[in-house]
Amino acid sequence: MSTEGRAPYAAPGGPRRRREGHDGLFVVGLTGGLGAGKSSVAQALFQGGARLVDADRLGHQVLEDPRVRSEIAESFGRDVLGPDGRVKKDELGRRAFADPESLQRLNAISHPRLLTLLRSALLGFAAAGVHGLVVLEAALLVEWDLGAWCDEVVVVTAPRAERARRAAAARGLSPEEVEARLDSQLPEEVRVRYADRVLVNDGSREALAERVQALADSLRAAWLARERERHG
Repeated sequence: MSTEGRAPYAAPGGPRRRREGHDGLFVVGLTGGLGAGKSSVAQALFQGGARLVDADRLGHQVLEDPRVRSEIAESFGRDVLGPDGRVKKDELGRRAFADPESLQRLNAISHPRLLTLLRSALLGFAAAGVHGLVVLEAALLVEWDLGAWCDEVVVVTAPRAERARRAAAARGLSPEEVEARLDSQLPEEVRVRYADRVLVNDGSREALAERVQALADSLRAAWLARERERHG
């Protein structure tokens, strides 16, 4: 499936780039398409002891910035703000995903600020002397080419029909809205080519928990090997 004229970003070209961590951190970039279950994986890793930088949470923080609200209102209409002046996220989402150009306008407003917050969060862990796994969860990690910020990139994937079913159930979207959002994203095969590891989430919650535990064990082993090498 071509992304031309659909996804707001092109797939990054060239060889995969990863950070050369010498600070005790092992940054795991975690991504996946709508309905793949990356947030469930991120929460499981967090509950298992990893630190978490959540791009979605920081994105909501960006929308609290008065300058961002003003720019969004100018671009999408004043009625996208509620009586309290805050962004009506559901309404903004409907308008932004109506066509690629609208989504690009929203991304141009919010994403530079969001990337700054993500980078600051990672630098904050390093400055605090934190060691171990730090999960950077971001839906657009591949599109932003943030692999260079990470020691490894993990992609969570699932069949498109299952992703659509989950997204409709979780977000109350119509089938047409779900398909529009899926079509706005990179194809699964592009994310998979970018990844160092792929976690397939196509079964039960119990199956996912087992796969996440195996992933966590493997990532910690990679971090410990890095640390042994770093300390000679």
